[in-house]
Order: sequence, then structure tokens, then C-alpha cells
Amino acid sequence: MYTVEKKYNKTTTNWYNNVCYDSCKEAGHARLLDKKVRDGEILGYEYQYKIDFFIEMRGGEPVLVANPLARRNSQFLCRYKVDFKVNNPDGTVDLVEVKGLQGMEWRMKWTMLESVFGNDPMYQLTIIK
Repeated sequence: MYTVEKKYNKTTTNWYNNVCYDSCKEAGHARLLDKKVRDGEILGYEYQYKIDFFIEMRGGEPVLVANPLARRNSQFLCRYKVDFKVNNPDGTVDLVEVKGLQGMEWRMKWTMLESVFGNDPMYQLTIIK
């Protein structure tokens, strides 16, 4: 892993395994996930997994749904990229967010993620600070 500092601002890019991560924490977590894949603890993972949120009318009431659940009569609301989608051997999925600063937009989208996936036993939502 190596870090490149940009010339005109303080942000840096962090490279690990030929992928540019948004932070050193994310790159470190990717390294940990690679170790878990090698050890057989997880099946694999995806970085910057995209989840589209839609509003759908059900029985005259608006309902928030996500991409695997959306149908033709849904209206696109927004897209959220969770840092890591981790596939577990038991078939469950961990949606992992590695956070430094927690902005208002992120909090709103994380709340939407919790409302759609929070009660589903197939999904585990995790924030790493």
C-alpha cells in the first residue's frame, strides 16, 4: 500500500492491490478483508457497492425500496455507495461503511439503508470508525 499526496489540496489517495481507496482506513480494511478471503472466513467482497433507492407506491402509501426490490412503477430517489459489501459463507451479506467524518448527507443515506435492510436477517450493517 502506498499514499500519494495531491499538490493543491490536503487529501491523499491510497492505493492497495491496484485499487485507489478514499482513505487509509478503507485501504487497511481492504487488506483485512483480503486476509479473511485467504483464510476462508468470507467468500469475497466488493468495494464501493452501489445501492439505488426508490420510492414505490403500495396500497396508496409511498414506500422506500432498494435496487433488488424495485419494480417498474418505482421512482428513483438517490444512489448510495457503501464502502464494502462482504459475502459470508452462510449466505448473509455485511454492508460495511468505514467512516472518518460523518456528514449530514451520509447520515441521511445510512438511515435509508437501515430502514430498508435493518430488519432483514440476511444483511448486517456495520460502521467502522
